[in-house]
Amino acid sequence: MAIEDLLNSTMPLLCETGDEEWPYAFAGTCFPVKWKRNTYIISAGHCYKNHELNPTQTLYPTPEDKRTYFGFSDLIHGTNQNTKCLDQIAIQISNKLHPSSQTNLIHALDLSNINCIANTTDPETVDVLMRGYPFGNPLHKIDYELSNIKSQAYVTDSYISTRPSNFNECIYIKFDKPKPNNIDANGMSGSPIYSLDKIGNIKYSGMIIEFNTLTGEYLAIGPNILYELLRQANI
Repeated sequence: MAIEDLLNSTMPLLCETGDEEWPYAFAGTCFPVKWKRNTYIISAGHCYKNHELNPTQTLYPTPEDKRTYFGFSDLIHGTNQNTKCLDQIAIQISNKLHPSSQTNLIHALDLSNINCIANTTDPETVDVLMRGYPFGNPLHKIDYELSNIKSQAYVTDSYISTRPSNFNECIYIKFDKPKPNNIDANGMSGSPIYSLDKIGNIKYSGMIIEFNTLTGEYLAIGPNILYELLRQANI
């Protein structure tokens, strides 16, 4: 699997609102992962809470037709004594509604393989990449007058530093250009972090939940939280 394909699976967190006048809303960023035959869409719980949305209102497009969306069967919340880690949300794509022939078209890491997980502090890490959808990007918007939904992603690499945070299982990570010029980081929550090792292996390394404007660092939930969340759900 190429890193470009994996990054392209990261989507804007588009949701149905239930409001007849304003039926859709962008709430952040989301991305897929797998656990054996099950596929999950991952994001941050505060993205939904801030917009008064339910995670099952998420509209993640099917690979065959971007105008159709997956249905979900289960909702899983992060579990950890650290309240920051409770922000991890996983919604399972329904196996009854969508056969494996459809979900297999999604480019996603299978986190049941422990070799697909690594912390950004791993000495084998040579680069870290992230893709997300800042609200301020000019082509990332819902135009109700023209009945048009557009999205524009921002991809960043060339990370400068990474370090453990004061929150258990969370990390700080700093990129050379963490966000587009003159645009704030709102909307990047829910973005996945992928790391590359010395021989090009791709690893899941966490999910963004905050941006510190003073230090220019992102705060991310580390990869072990999602791994354990899905492991427990698939026992």
